[in-house]
Amino acid sequence: AADRATDEYNYTTTREDIAMTFEEVMMVRNHAWRRDVAITDKIAATTSARGPASMADVFVSYARSDKARVAPLVAAIEAKGWTVWWDPAISPGQEFDRQIAAELKIAAVVLVVWTPNSVESRWVRGEAREGAARGILVPVRFEDADLPIDVRALHTTDFDGWGEDAGSPQAQEVLRALSVMIARRPLLP
Repeated sequence: AADRATDEYNYTTTREDIAMTFEEVMMVRNHAWRRDVAITDKIAATTSARGPASMADVFVSYARSDKARVAPLVAAIEAKGWTVWWDPAISPGQEFDRQIAAELKIAAVVLVVWTPNSVESRWVRGEAREGAARGILVPVRFEDADLPIDVRALHTTDFDGWGEDAGSPQAQEVLRALSVMIARRPLLP
């Protein structure tokens, strides 16, 4: 008979927790596997411009007027093989507020790009608050932008002088932070 696992695993004893941790460590050590893979015939209810349950790795929050400045950063993230959702993915005629909320909810990481323009945007501030509340916010800053008070306690990487170079220290710092958060993403939203 086929293995029929439950939708959620619920380990109730310390012994089960230790056994699962040991299994995970051994899979990484012996096979370099960092994730379990599940195959299911269930489709998540969330949809986006790319279809059901797109689950972008990185949600990029920025001011539209800064698009040209943000595009090289998005390209550096995509070059790592991660999926990125940012507002150019919004299709004409879609209710953008609902799509943004859905994408924000399922993203593994929220990358906020603070600039003098974006700190004035209610949308960017709200998206950053959502990312911070979920513990998945990675903030970067251009032009020594004055950060909103509710995110000042978070380490923010200064991107002035990065030269659009994915190998720059600033880009590498952010890519490492994204990698850590993406790796700890749950398998299902």
